Amino acid sequence: MTEIENQLQFEFGLVPVKIVKEDRGEYIQALVEAREQESLAPLRNFMLEEHIRNLSKEIAEYKKSQLSDPINIFTDPIAERMYQAILQDDSLNYSGYAALLGVSEATIKRRLADLKKAGMIVRVGSNKTGRWKTSGIVEGRKKHYNRILSITP
Repeated sequence: MTEIENQLQFEFGLVPVKIVKEDRGEYIQALVEAREQESLAPLRNFMLEEHIRNLSKEIAEYKKSQLSDPINIFTDPIAERMYQAILQDDSLNYSGYAALLGVSEATIKRRLADLKKAGMIVRVGSNKTGRWKTSGIVEGRKKHYNRILSITP
């Protein structure tokens, strides 16, 4: 973006938006229309649409990078094993997961809370008869993690 575009956005109180090369013609047209109509509406509409396009592109790129990123997102080996245990059997209770992983129930409760807070799992149904469901960022990586990770106490 040029210095002039930055200055115009500042002067008109617009949210700073990066304008990509292929949209410059549309930007100039919005400026011309704003001048002709003596209203900022055409420019504001263009800027809003441009902002939405930019954010949509960035979100799509981020999602794509998360699915193809080979780096292990788990920083805690117990949380990683807990997640894998849920992938294998989502119906166990605290004591079942504790026995499977060889840790205390308190540790299981903390790791489940961490995974829930991170948006990686959700509880479906009641505490007594419900089950865990994986969700969020790791959902697209299930097959990858099932191949390379194993549950070992």
